[in-house]
Amino acid sequence: MATEAVGRRSHGLPSGLGGVLAALLADPEVAKAQQRANDPDLLRRLQKAWVRGQLRSQDVEKAQGTPQGKTLAQHGPGRAALSVFLAVALAEERQFGRVAQVLGPAEQDPRTKASAAAASAAALKARAFEELGEEASADVCINALEKDQAYRWLTPLFQNLEIVSANRGVMAVAAGDSRQFEASALRFLAIHHRSVEQGFQHPMDSTLNAFRLNLQGQHEEAFQALWSYGYDQPSPDERENWLTRAPMERERLLEEADGQALEALEEFAELVRLLAIEDPFERWDELARVISADWPEGLSEEDAVSQGRE
Repeated sequence: MATEAVGRRSHGLPSGLGGVLAALLADPEVAKAQQRANDPDLLRRLQKAWVRGQLRSQDVEKAQGTPQGKTLAQHGPGRAALSVFLAVALAEERQFGRVAQVLGPAEQDPRTKASAAAASAAALKARAFEELGEEASADVCINALEKDQAYRWLTPLFQNLEIVSANRGVMAVAAGDSRQFEASALRFLAIHHRSVEQGFQHPMDSTLNAFRLNLQGQHEEAFQALWSYGYDQPSPDERENWLTRAPMERERLLEEADGQALEALEEFAELVRLLAIEDPFERWDELARVISADWPEGLSEEDAVSQGRE
C-alpha cells in the first residue's frame, strides 16, 4: 500500500503521544496496582526512559517478565498500564501493526473501562491506524474519545494526526506521487476541521509552521510554535522528550526526502491553503494568482493554468 510506505520512518517532528504516560501514572488505580506489586517505581522507570528517548519495546517486555511485572499484570489497571507503555514504545519504533495487538488489556478489562488506560489505548490505536493508512479505523477511535469527552487525549491526538498527514504529503512531493499529495492535504484539512469542532482553536498553519521551524533546525522555536495555540501545556518531561527527538526526526526526514523536505513542505502548505478555500471560483482565482507569480516565459495562459492545476 502506498499509504503504508510513504512517511514510514520519520515525521520531521516528534509525534509519539508519549504524553499519555503522565495521565496514566496519575491514575489512582494504577498507583494501587504498583503498590501491590511491591515496586511502585516500575512504571516510573519506564517513563524516565521515554523522557530520555530511550524507551524500547524489549525493555517493556523485559519488565513484564520480572516477578514485579508479573504481579503488576495480575491486576487489571496494572496489566492495562503495561500494555500502554509497550504500545508507546512500539509506536516510537514505528511498529504500528503491533500497536493495536498489544492494547487488548487496556481496552477489554472491565475495570479499565473509561479509565486513563482505555483513553490512552484509543489514542494510540488512532495514531497507529492513521500511520497504516486505515483512516476509517482511526476515525472510529476518535469517535470513541469524542463520545467520552476525553480532551486530555484528543488534543495531542489531533496534533499528531496533522503531523502524520503533513509528513505523508512531504514524502509524496519528494516521490512525485500527486495522488497521495492531494489525499494527504485533504486528510490534513479534515483532521484540522474536526479539532476545531471539538473546541481546539488553532490556526490551520500552526502545525505546518512548527514543522517548518524544525526542518530549519530551530527546535526550541518549533516546540513553542506547536504548543502555543490552546493546547494543554506539556509537562517538563514531555518537553525534554520532544527536544531530544526533534533533531533526529529532522535528520531522518531530510535524508528520506533527498534534501527536498523544506521545499516539499512549502508545496504541501500551499496546497492545504488552496484546498481550504471553500468557494471553488475563489479557489480557482487564487490558483491563477499563484501561477502568475512565477509565469514561465513563452507559455500561454491556458497551458500555464493547466500545468498549475495538475
